[in-house]
Amino acid sequence: MIHVEDREPFLGSYIQLIFPKLHCITSLIIDSITPLTGAEEIELIYKICENDSVWYLLHYSNSGGNFTLHSPIYATVFAVVAHKPISIVDVDTQPCRHTDLQRTYMTKTYNKCVSLNGRKLHKQRKHRNQRFLVLEKRRRMRRSINFEKVLEFTPKNSPYRISKNITVHAEQILKIHAGTDITFSQNTGIIAHGVLQIAGTKYDPVILHEMNGTWNGLCITFANADVAEQSQLTYLSVSGSKFGIRIESSLLPQIENIISNNNDNGLTILAYNENNNFGDKIFNYTLKKITAINNRENGVSVKITKQESGYFVLEEIVSESNQINGLLLEGTLHVTVISSQFFSNNENGISTYLANGSTLEVYDSFFGSNGQHGLQIQNGQQVQVKCFSTTFKAHNSGEAILVKNISGANFLLGDCHWRSNNGGIVFRDVTDSNLHLLNGNWMWNRGASIIADKIKGKTNILIENNKFRQNVFHSNTTLNSVIELGMNENDKDARIQINDNRFLRNAMEIILLIGRTEPRNTPTNAEIIIAKNSFLENLALNAVYLAANYVNISYNTFHNSEARCELHSGLKLSIGTSINAINNYWGTANQGEVMSRICDNKRDKSLIPVIATPFLSVEFEKLPTIGIERSGNPSSLKAFATSLIIGKDEVAVFHKGSALHFKPNHGIIVFGVLHLLGQQDHPILLKSSGHAPWLGIILNQGGIIHASYCILENVKVGLNVSSSNISIQNMRIIRPIFTGILITTTYNGTFDMGESVILQSRANGILILKRQINDTLAIRNVQIIDCAEAGIDFVDPAGKIILQNIVVETKFKKKIKLQLENSGSFGIIIVQREQSGLDSIVLNNLTVQKQERGSGGILLNMKSYYSLCLNTSNFASNMLPSVIIVSKCPSSGKKRRVPTMFIEKNHFSKNDNLAMHITLEGCENTKIRRNTFIRNNGNGRKGTLAIYVSPVVQFRNIQPGPAVNISQNIFVENKGEWSLLASATNMNRFNGTIQNNRFSGNQNSRDSLIVTTSHFHVSGNEFENMVSKHANKEIINTDWNYWKDVDMFTAKEDVLELKNQTQINSIGRKRAAQDCLSVSNCSHNGQCIGLNVCRCNVGYTGPDCAQISCSALKNCSRNGYCIAPNVCQCFDGFQRQDCSEPTCHLVNNCTGHGTCVSLNECDCEPMFEGVDCSKQIWNCSSINCNNHGLCIDNACVCESGWTGPFCSTALCDQLNNCSGSGTCVRPQMCECFHGFTGDDCSICEGPICDLCDARCIHGRCNLNTRFITFF
Repeated sequence: MIHVEDREPFLGSYIQLIFPKLHCITSLIIDSITPLTGAEEIELIYKICENDSVWYLLHYSNSGGNFTLHSPIYATVFAVVAHKPISIVDVDTQPCRHTDLQRTYMTKTYNKCVSLNGRKLHKQRKHRNQRFLVLEKRRRMRRSINFEKVLEFTPKNSPYRISKNITVHAEQILKIHAGTDITFSQNTGIIAHGVLQIAGTKYDPVILHEMNGTWNGLCITFANADVAEQSQLTYLSVSGSKFGIRIESSLLPQIENIISNNNDNGLTILAYNENNNFGDKIFNYTLKKITAINNRENGVSVKITKQESGYFVLEEIVSESNQINGLLLEGTLHVTVISSQFFSNNENGISTYLANGSTLEVYDSFFGSNGQHGLQIQNGQQVQVKCFSTTFKAHNSGEAILVKNISGANFLLGDCHWRSNNGGIVFRDVTDSNLHLLNGNWMWNRGASIIADKIKGKTNILIENNKFRQNVFHSNTTLNSVIELGMNENDKDARIQINDNRFLRNAMEIILLIGRTEPRNTPTNAEIIIAKNSFLENLALNAVYLAANYVNISYNTFHNSEARCELHSGLKLSIGTSINAINNYWGTANQGEVMSRICDNKRDKSLIPVIATPFLSVEFEKLPTIGIERSGNPSSLKAFATSLIIGKDEVAVFHKGSALHFKPNHGIIVFGVLHLLGQQDHPILLKSSGHAPWLGIILNQGGIIHASYCILENVKVGLNVSSSNISIQNMRIIRPIFTGILITTTYNGTFDMGESVILQSRANGILILKRQINDTLAIRNVQIIDCAEAGIDFVDPAGKIILQNIVVETKFKKKIKLQLENSGSFGIIIVQREQSGLDSIVLNNLTVQKQERGSGGILLNMKSYYSLCLNTSNFASNMLPSVIIVSKCPSSGKKRRVPTMFIEKNHFSKNDNLAMHITLEGCENTKIRRNTFIRNNGNGRKGTLAIYVSPVVQFRNIQPGPAVNISQNIFVENKGEWSLLASATNMNRFNGTIQNNRFSGNQNSRDSLIVTTSHFHVSGNEFENMVSKHANKEIINTDWNYWKDVDMFTAKEDVLELKNQTQINSIGRKRAAQDCLSVSNCSHNGQCIGLNVCRCNVGYTGPDCAQISCSALKNCSRNGYCIAPNVCQCFDGFQRQDCSEPTCHLVNNCTGHGTCVSLNECDCEPMFEGVDCSKQIWNCSSINCNNHGLCIDNACVCESGWTGPFCSTALCDQLNNCSGSGTCVRPQMCECFHGFTGDDCSICEGPICDLCDARCIHGRCNLNTRFITFF
């Protein structure tokens, strides 16, 4: 007997749960032999203490067997009561997360209960004549209207004044429309577990702010992945709150164009795994156009536990004037920062505490005027950091970059600019790491530009092709050097190379200092090479100071007339030690003058002797080197008669335009470091010198490769990879014999192939050898075309396999996802062996097209696995089956988790064979949702989607397994025999649903939908086909389907009765919520998020996403045109992805002795002249002082306004030397950099200088403070 207060008693059946202690419950899952539909009358009741006489009634919402409570409860006894008998198999309650009972008011209540310690949970399924007295803690409402499903805030009713929390439950939707203004009272805010759709626009943002005190902010903990997927935060401003925007979940909404101003924290992401996402412990998100300013702690924080791994792309982030850090990163993270700005933060622009194996990449960003450092990295092991085309400016209290307490790390900094900092970059307490600084520009910094202090172990330092100009000392109380490298006592395995750098007009005590930090005044045992550098016109006591036992300094140019010593040696502690400096130019051909400018044991017997001559008498190629240095001349050719072996302590560098020819069966074997630094217009070519193929590049464990714009032709194996320390970009492997890339068993990690291409392999494109259960292998950014066998082949798959987030360039210059064209076998083969431990497979953003020979597109044959996810991929124009999936249950005796399969948001179009064939054994939890199938099977053969559930003997008598859900798919204009075939034998006992799918314009010869089993419930589908009917072989409840414009009787006639009468309970028009037919289904370049509303993918724009866009590349900087999504075709004379950089190709790129200042115009360095700066000059008689002075006794006397040894440098001293934002082109005339104007280039106009820029979506920029003022 059930007696609910104020209602009539009723008889019912129940199942009761008793917990050993107070239990917090938020939701539950009820499994029954007959699947629940949601129409059953079920009451949920509970008691706080087992000996209570009164029960309390719960309010809930449910979908099938999933029940979500409106608010969490605490109970020791819980019961499910049904008005009519239901065959309940099991009840699984879901506990609260992170709940500390000691801090809740329920503790006192529970302490009064009778102790139940030691009692075990038991379940009762019998009908009883027990009386339940049930009280409602609040007024009972009809369950259909318990509370509003959708909460909406509109601009029409703005401004809103909120005096209590807005709580969005798991089954609710909160919509805040563009232009809405909401103010919150103190200690109130938004708490979101359900769908959150805050959708402002550029000119009508959503504004959330305080009313009369600090409000709590926006706190998000999504209930599940579906909720997060439907949520978005766009054009939103949050100000005056405690938390700002705080997300406590690994599930993130779409985040773009948000401002967090004057909060305690700007944006905080605490990403932890809830074991409900397909990647198990891997997150991958993109955050774009976030502005965090004036917050009292951190601007943006991303934190993740060490057991998990997160991939984040942060694009166009502005973090300014925050009291602690602009960006804080903690945990095992793989973060890419693009086109972002971090300035005027009280501590650091970016501060990191990265766990082992983390990566940080920064591109095209700006760090300025932060209180301590622009970038701080500390306490990390085996981290990888890359920084390209980034500016560090005006850090006055600390160095621009501080790196300390790291080991086993890799740092690569290229094409960066360092200006007006109080110190450039500092490495402190570094062990067994690689520190590479390439192509940097260092100007007007105070103090040391580069410091490496307390360097230990097998650390390799490479400083190459940098320019150091007009840097000055910081104070007169400490020693100041442009570069200062200090080794620790454990330094015998350290290696240092300083090559091709330019040191011009720096004012320091020492320009280059190398020695030991501990113990001081002792020479280092590191092996040192200093070659091809120029030290010119520096104001220093000593140009170079070397306290080293093993050093070779050769082919350098010295001309520092104010220096006391061009080269000063350190203390001599070992007999026979000397410094080899015999092949340098010292500014004079006089031997006596040369030796007078070298300070060694000739002046002080305690110093190391220096061997020097005034002439360059030996070619550089003949000098001993740690690595191998080759010319960047496009015509340079090097032939190798044997394999090039790069030892573990060596560095090899090949520059743009190099051609490397190898004899057959020889190649490159890498134990150390290999740089292949090609450029788009001058790639590096590697090929065989004969008709037989060459060996390829072998990367051994511990080796490192950085390669860009390389072409490998006629090779056995292009890359043989055993080390995760590999970074490649735009590599082309053409006609390999065995495989393009071989990934060995020792490789583990993420292999980003950087838009590389494997073309016409005579076997496999990529071959992956045996994996282990604990391995994680991620492959990204590759294009594979025309392989004779498989595109990607796994020999023995295991562990976690990820092919994800891949965008590459096709041979037709069209940007697409991971592309596999015309492979001879399958595009991708993953066939699991029974004994292999396969954890998960993630296939994301793939394109498989034009499979005209071989066996098919993708073959997945899995025997024992945890999860499979195939999503957002494209399958087009295949003559063979596009996707074949065979899933088998684990063999008997194995205790395994239930396998889950997610197939979502894929696009199948114009395929002339089976689009997808899936075979299951009934133990899987399968979801096939939101896929589109358009114009397939044009030849009329076979069908589009086929799903077979075939049991195995040991699973025939088990209880019903997890569900097979086929929902929200679109089938449009398909031909062939069927659009969807769902088949199973009745020996299978599973719960299947076919619901909310759309069949439109199909012309199937048999039927658009064929169902051969009663285990599938067909409901909520739309049928608008031309000629096909709908066949069902079993008695099926097909309620609430829509058959075009017919009534129930016509619909019954329209269903073929193949075996028994199909039951049609009702007919209703249930239109899909996401209907975008009038906008061409978003042209398959976006997602339908509402009625005829598209969310375009990156690189597309327009209401129907049909227009390509290059907005991420500054619309090609107006120096080119957009030819594909975010792909520019530059006009002649411009380069880089965004066409922003002029080239000097017609003048040999200034031959490395000048700067390309405009199209084919060079600004030559001192001592070089000519249109391409190729002619080296030795005295003024040959150049006549550039017509800006007189040559007297082989020395130039310059006119007013000109300076330099050859009067080649104009003076702009009356214009503040162009304010550091321009170049002095004629006396007192500046040519300003992009974004600056004024006679002295002091007025900022570009996005780097105008710190507000166009980001003042609902405010204005205060030009004096550069802070945003809100309306």
